[in-house]
Amino acid sequence: MPVTLKGECGSLPPPEELLKDLCERMEWPFVDCAQFYTATNEPATQARQWQPDFVYQIYIPLEATRGIELWIDNEHCFVKILPLCCMSDAALAIELSRELLQYGGGGIESDDGHSIKSVLELNGVYNQKWASDFILESLNGLFGQLTAQPMEVLTLAGPKRNFYFGYDTAQYLLKQDDGSDDFAWSMAEKLWSMMRRTQFFFDFPDRSGFKEGTV
Repeated sequence: MPVTLKGECGSLPPPEELLKDLCERMEWPFVDCAQFYTATNEPATQARQWQPDFVYQIYIPLEATRGIELWIDNEHCFVKILPLCCMSDAALAIELSRELLQYGGGGIESDDGHSIKSVLELNGVYNQKWASDFILESLNGLFGQLTAQPMEVLTLAGPKRNFYFGYDTAQYLLKQDDGSDDFAWSMAEKLWSMMRRTQFFFDFPDRSGFKEGTV
């Protein structure tokens, strides 16, 4: 299940400025932002201001597996952390939530039952351990769903395109079991690699000239 954190928008700066400041603070090379109309989920031209009729897909190029969804209403901003996100996706969500605390004041409420009033509290709850637990729990849930319904193909939306996960992919990953204690994490790494190759297929020099249908 995804986790959504809600905070007050306050004086949140425009998307480009917010992400530029975030990259400078975190020493990240670049954070991108795709924009979709809420009603149709169709891509839209990047807006210069946050708008309530859009969902913003924020992600680190070549690193993201799911990216982070952000949207606003008249008073609040919402940051959604998606199942099977990678660690850099989770870190991005946490840092975006930190920005909400800075610009909006007030606090952050999450739909997994946490109420955050300060950056210190945010660090105590949404940290690397939380992200690791969330990732492994979502991985277990994914395999559990396919065990119960082996003919189902799950659609995992990403910043560039969908990734489809079904029985064959699950069996391929399970066959990589080497008996180690950290096999679940190793399996997550292999799955992330597959998801990144799908998301950023055309961003590698050896794929220039390939057609979209190749993906």
